[in-house]
Amino acid sequence: MFIGYINAVYKNQIYNYGKRLMYEFMIPQPSKMHRLGTDAVKNVPTSNIQTITEPKELSELFVYNSASINDYNYMRIASEYNVVIDAPPAPTLSIGKAYKGTGTQGSSSSDFNDLKIPEGYTLAEVSYKYSHCHGANRNLSANLIIGSTFSRLIWGSNQGHGMANLVTGSHNVRWLADKFIDTVPVSVIGWDIGTFSLNVTALVERTPKAYQDWQTKAYDAIVKGYETKLQEYYDWLNRDIAEENESFGTNPLFYREIEQITLKRNCLAYLLNDDEMGQSYYTGNSFTNYAVTRNQDMDNYASLAKFMEQAFEWNLMSYSFYPYYWGKQSDWVQLYRSETDDPIFRDFMQAGMARVIVSVRPGFEDAVMHYMNFGEIWNGGAMPVIGDPLYMSIVDELKEQEYVVEETWETVVPTSLIGLQEEGVSVRGGGLPCGDGCEEDTPTQFIENRNKITPELPPVQSN
Repeated sequence: MFIGYINAVYKNQIYNYGKRLMYEFMIPQPSKMHRLGTDAVKNVPTSNIQTITEPKELSELFVYNSASINDYNYMRIASEYNVVIDAPPAPTLSIGKAYKGTGTQGSSSSDFNDLKIPEGYTLAEVSYKYSHCHGANRNLSANLIIGSTFSRLIWGSNQGHGMANLVTGSHNVRWLADKFIDTVPVSVIGWDIGTFSLNVTALVERTPKAYQDWQTKAYDAIVKGYETKLQEYYDWLNRDIAEENESFGTNPLFYREIEQITLKRNCLAYLLNDDEMGQSYYTGNSFTNYAVTRNQDMDNYASLAKFMEQAFEWNLMSYSFYPYYWGKQSDWVQLYRSETDDPIFRDFMQAGMARVIVSVRPGFEDAVMHYMNFGEIWNGGAMPVIGDPLYMSIVDELKEQEYVVEETWETVVPTSLIGLQEEGVSVRGGGLPCGDGCEEDTPTQFIENRNKITPELPPVQSN
């Protein structure tokens, strides 16, 4: 059995319609109106059609590596890709602890080891507030050690029985940052200390490593968010193209009709003002109350439509398409990725510019030139009636123009269709390659293969 791709063979002919007055139009992105139209007729309302835009590249947001992320821009960048990022660790934190204790007569000490330094921070400053109650002993003294810093709180016999004055102090201990990473030890040592209270506050600073770790984590999340948004864009683009392709028929004439009606609408945009098309001349919004508006404006609008449709031979328009790079740069990806099995329609969907040639119907040359110069239809007069030179019957309007075939040739275009050969030959042997004697042996090793591909029908059941 042989499997092969099928090529489409087109027969081309040159039709000579004689001399004509012709106009040339250049249409930017000719498929744009068709795309907008197919979007608008989907099952969802136009206002709810989800249009996904290509996400900005990281470089457009000045993001090149993890060092590009900081406290000031991370929220703006994260919102661009719908990413949730934890806030950066604060530059500084204040941690505190309250202690209390009761000394004894003579020498005493109280040790504490629960002033914890948060992970990712180092010790910068410590401050304290100290107070105690004491007896009448004149040899009272109290000393405080925080980390490796020593503070003399009370010394001598100047204080009598009762409450000692509040003693405060602070120390810059950044030089101790490497020695105390997890816990700061606190000790109170003295002589004849009574009940005491001590509040210790430590100022800690964010380490460079903790900030870099946050930057790396935030950057990874942003990159993942960008890749997700980019994939969503490509999925939407491919789905949009697939839906668009599924909606088309397979007959080439179906595609030609789409091309011609879209190009015709674009050409009319050059000939008419925006407000001259799309007028409404009916009332009602249901089957029972619908009615046509009959007034002079309606007559003028009908006259304009008739002139534009009859004065030009729209069915004989010729056109060619220029590549995607003549279109809007932000639409390049969408244009380039448009694919259909019909090569002409593919060129239409991918085109960045189209060149269209439209001929004037014989007998309308003066009327069209008058319109081009003065903007007046029917040579500035009323719509022609039977007997007028410009009047065209419906038969003449539908009748194909006479022509002469001057040249004919064929064009072969590849397709994605495949064909299965009904019969064929096979090579007798255990496999390929056949060895050094292939050229001599092969001619005698071909055998006929008359196996046919036939459908397997269900058995006939008799009553």
